[in-house]
Amino acid sequence: MMNKRIKILILVAVLSFSAAFVVGCRNDAPPVTYTINYDLSYEIDGETLWSTVDGKTSVAPKTISAGSTFLARILEPDERTDIYVFVGWYYISGDTGIRVTEATVFDPTVFTGIENNTITLRAVLSSEAVIVKFDLSYEIDGKTAWSTVNGETTVNDEKIADGFTFGSILPELDKRSLEDDYYFMGWYYVYSGGQTKIEENTVFHKADFIGLEGNTITLVAKLGKAWIGPY
Repeated sequence: MMNKRIKILILVAVLSFSAAFVVGCRNDAPPVTYTINYDLSYEIDGETLWSTVDGKTSVAPKTISAGSTFLARILEPDERTDIYVFVGWYYISGDTGIRVTEATVFDPTVFTGIENNTITLRAVLSSEAVIVKFDLSYEIDGKTAWSTVNGETTVNDEKIADGFTFGSILPELDKRSLEDDYYFMGWYYVYSGGQTKIEENTVFHKADFIGLEGNTITLVAKLGKAWIGPY
């Protein structure tokens, strides 16, 4: 009788261990990885132009998983000697063009049109690439109020080419404290006689930007007066 009871206890222990092992294996399943191909060719006015990396027009693929950034997966093309400039790496699918930088987080639901767990980043060139500067200061109520990005009051310049949206290059501002007198209204291109609000889906067309000088535009982080009243 005792032996039978011991055998039952041993069987229960073995089954429990097996179940825990199976669950553990499921939880430790490796994440799905995606292959990144790099296309160094770009067509402008019917002509195919090539960028190079370390003098080569082809580079080895890399891999990435959902939730990871493209850090160390963004390559630096060689400097060009012609009239064209490198705008950036873009994932292009249909009418969608996503600018991809080292800080871009890979989300397969955003990168639409993926097939066979493979994405292609294209080296976009332009003869009319425009430098975009960001002004985090704003004159309001007779004083200068500042926005910040990662705690800093300055942010690096970006480039944009005709036909691409601003969504991939607009910096994400730090949240303002509840006690602050102001709130962020949006990014604006301000020119003599007017201003244009720039949103993520705004398509850049050089001809639309009145007063553009020196192939440079400045976007201003515009603030509004916040009403802070009794609760």
